[in-house]
Amino acid sequence: MLRFRLGGVSIRLYFGFFAMLTFYFYLYGGDSGAVGAALTCCLLHETGHLAAMLLLGCPPKAVCFYAGGIKLVPKSRLVPRPRQTIILAAGCAVNFLLAAVSGALGLRGLMYVSLVVGLINLLPLKALDGGRLISLYLPEKTRGIIAAVTVLPLIGAVFAVSPPAAFMFAVFAAAAELIM
Repeated sequence: MLRFRLGGVSIRLYFGFFAMLTFYFYLYGGDSGAVGAALTCCLLHETGHLAAMLLLGCPPKAVCFYAGGIKLVPKSRLVPRPRQTIILAAGCAVNFLLAAVSGALGLRGLMYVSLVVGLINLLPLKALDGGRLISLYLPEKTRGIIAAVTVLPLIGAVFAVSPPAAFMFAVFAAAAELIM
């Protein structure tokens, strides 16, 4: 892991982040445009979280780039629920705003990627914004039921279109539930 400080914030770059980038380049046959669009949408998503954190007086302690994506770690674990809600929703809001602007400008590829990043992050999985939002307001058991009811049919739909993508999505969903 590479670690350095930027303006009082610990930046952590894990090997898994670079391994996943390499995997995506391989998966998309070296289409750097698709990978670049996805990385841009993810970075802007996290920038939405970061902006909300700073505006609400909850600065980050660390920014971690790992195999699961990018994670902002707040300095304090005691962030009030309404602020957590705004912070968690801000990332997806940025993606949906970017999708709207991209669509208006005729940048269909960026629009679709941004829309997908926003929608995936709203899934009720522990590791994602949607799961964390639900966990703020509902018991963990309820979140698990919502995750199963939502994600399993989605995996089936993705499998109908692309079995390899469904397999990867299923592995990610299972890992998000078991590891996080």
